[in-house]
Amino acid sequence: VYLFGGGAAHAVACVSEALSISAYESFVSLHPQHVERLLCTGDPNSVFNVNTCMRWDETELVKESIMNKLEDAAQQLTRGGPAAVGTPALGTRPERWRTLLERIHMDSVVQRTLPSLYAQAVTLCMRDEFIGPRLAQAVVEVAHACGGPSSCPRPPTSAVTGLGRKRVR
Repeated sequence: VYLFGGGAAHAVACVSEALSISAYESFVSLHPQHVERLLCTGDPNSVFNVNTCMRWDETELVKESIMNKLEDAAQQLTRGGPAAVGTPALGTRPERWRTLLERIHMDSVVQRTLPSLYAQAVTLCMRDEFIGPRLAQAVVEVAHACGGPSSCPRPPTSAVTGLGRKRVR
């Protein structure tokens, strides 16, 4: 099993001439180090920059997706967290996915740690030039309720490129 971090999507591992393993997208947890790394996406001044070819408009879409996911998580946390909300419909996912989700929901350490990690992730996102000025106040309030600061310096909206663009939701 391979987990590709925030900046390593589209990775391939060639095991032999006959076998290779690939992943199109990457997984990013709420761990602060993972969030910090993800927020470096598209930043040419980042120490993590690997001469990405991602255009700014593509970076904006990634960051808009992050804001949408933080809003979804805020709604879950206000209803008691993912375990209280329940397991989503499987759709085309294998039955084993439901089993994994149920185990995560029953894990008391995960459930106890999740709000704190959410608060830390939101705090980091508030400092981002693109996300900070656009982050929904409800997300900030839920993060505060989870132990995060009640406010955090946000970059001014005027300092952000891409103004006037509507969020995709």
